[in-house]
Formats: sequence, C-alpha cells, structure tokens
Amino acid sequence: MDISSLDLNYLSPDQAAGLIQSFHESEIFSALNSCNETKAPGPDGFNYFFYKRAWSFIKNDIIDLVNGIYKLLSKCLSARLAPLISSVISDHQHVFIEDMNIMDYAMISNELIHFARKRKDKLLVLKLDFHKAPSDPFPLKKTSSLGDLISPYLFVLTAEGLKSILQKLKDLGLINGFVYFDDHDQISVLQFADDSILFLPFDLEHLWNLTRILRCFELIAALKINFHKSSLLGINVS
Repeated sequence: MDISSLDLNYLSPDQAAGLIQSFHESEIFSALNSCNETKAPGPDGFNYFFYKRAWSFIKNDIIDLVNGIYKLLSKCLSARLAPLISSVISDHQHVFIEDMNIMDYAMISNELIHFARKRKDKLLVLKLDFHKAPSDPFPLKKTSSLGDLISPYLFVLTAEGLKSILQKLKDLGLINGFVYFDDHDQISVLQFADDSILFLPFDLEHLWNLTRILRCFELIAALKINFHKSSLLGINVS
C-alpha cells in the first residue's frame, strides 16, 4: 500500500517548527518543577530536590544537558506536543485528548453492540491487544519506554495511522464499517489508550482482508499485535 495516499492530518509548518526549537529556560524549569523531588535522573545520586534548589546557579549546565536527562526531555517534549495532538488525530480516539471523556469509549462500544443485537445485524467486533509491558521499549527509531509521558501521544499518533489505513480499505471496498444510521458515517474503529476495537459486518472475505492489512500495519508501524490475546466477538452470528 502506498501510504502517501492515506488521508492524514498534518501539523502546519509553524507547528512543526515549534516542536524542534531549542528548549527555553522556562520550559525546562517547568518540567523540573513537575518531577518528584526524591527521584534522581542519573547515577550521580543528585535528586530533583537538589536541581530545583540549585537552579539559580546551575541552570545553564542543566539547559546544556537537558537532552541527556531523559526524564526532563520527555516532559518538555510532551508539554509541547499536548496542545497540538488534537489537530492531527480524529474523534475516534477517546483518551489523552483534551475535552474527550474516557467513558465515551465504553459507552459508544456498548451502544453499538446493543444496537446491532436489537436490529439483528450480523456484526464482528475485534479487540486488538498490542505487545506491551511497562519496561518494553516503544518501537520507534528514537526509543521511548511505555512509562514515559510522551509514549501515550506517540501511541495515539500511530493508532491514527491504523484508522487512516482502514478508511482507505473502505474506500477501496475491501472492508466495511458498521452502519448504525443511514445518514451517519460508518464506524470501523474506536481507540482508547492502547486498546483498539474494530467493527465490521459479518463477512469472512472482509475479515481476511482486515487480517492481511493488520499484518501490513505491523510492518509499517513496527508495533506488534498480539493475536493470541486479541479477541473476536460475533454479534447475531451462530
């Protein structure tokens, strides 16, 4: 698949440039103040309490070393990315995004399943489980662990790619989403943190197409799906 043809949202040139600018003193100090004072960022034993109290005369050294103090780097980057993330993801994502309620995910999922049962629609619901552990590296070129503040944002950006791929498949007629009202768009995926739920009408050929494209997604995103822990639920399917 030519991923350049996917319908993706992009940051403006000014927004993108803002992410790669050198960190300002105020950004680093704000990140420093948000750290647990009892924790030490490196093996030298100096904790954040020391850095906060000594800021006035060692701040230039900290600013020079911010790229080597990963905790601070992660906090500074996530603070920059947070206000921009909503401009590049769609409304199917229901966590980490301002003004989106965590409970919307469960409510919408349950309502769709209830609606399918009531109308006797044959529906397949696939819950994807991704290989993950708190200490595992997030598989990007610049390594980030899943416990880092920036990791949730990286994950939802990756999940946005999956949503765009699924939309491309629908445009090509290779899969369909769930139509709950004729005058509404089909729903094919809901994303909640690191959980993805996919909805598609009961069609084995479309299910095979979806399986193949998920394998392709693994290669593109370098994010492994644990098919053994993923689950498939059939609604009104014997």
